[in-house]
Amino acid sequence: MKIILCFLLAATLSLDRSFAQGTVEDRKDLHDLLEVRRSMFDSYSESIMKRSGIFGNKTKNDVQKSNEVLELIIETDNKIITSLNRVVDFRKFEKTSQNYDRYEDRQQLDNLRMATDTLTKQLDMVVIQNAKLKRSLANFKWLSSGLLLGIGWLLLKRLTKQKKNTV
Repeated sequence: MKIILCFLLAATLSLDRSFAQGTVEDRKDLHDLLEVRRSMFDSYSESIMKRSGIFGNKTKNDVQKSNEVLELIIETDNKIITSLNRVVDFRKFEKTSQNYDRYEDRQQLDNLRMATDTLTKQLDMVVIQNAKLKRSLANFKWLSSGLLLGIGWLLLKRLTKQKKNTV
């Protein structure tokens, strides 16, 4: 009797913990099973007290009814244990799933950091190359300006020479 009460207390404590973590269906299922077990235990207690035999003794039928109720209580206890195991397995699955999600998130974050570093390095190289090209363009402008002035000066000199020759 004490063992059954201890088990009921332990199941209730586990039930309270599973309420916080388990699904609504599991909570309702456990609550219903505990209510059924409580009513069966009450009927078992009544059947143990029942004495319908001669001189207030128990009859064989009284003992059989008590045993039947006790078997139903055991079946209900097994269902409670199964339901609790399902809740515990679900919590383990959730924890494993969360750990896996965290691992994937860390991997993705690391990959994004590597991509950012690579893109930053490429951007730095492009900025340096752009600065070199701007310097080259400035040099090219000076060179082309110098060449145009030189060609213009040569043309002017030639025209002045031709005017002198034609006069």
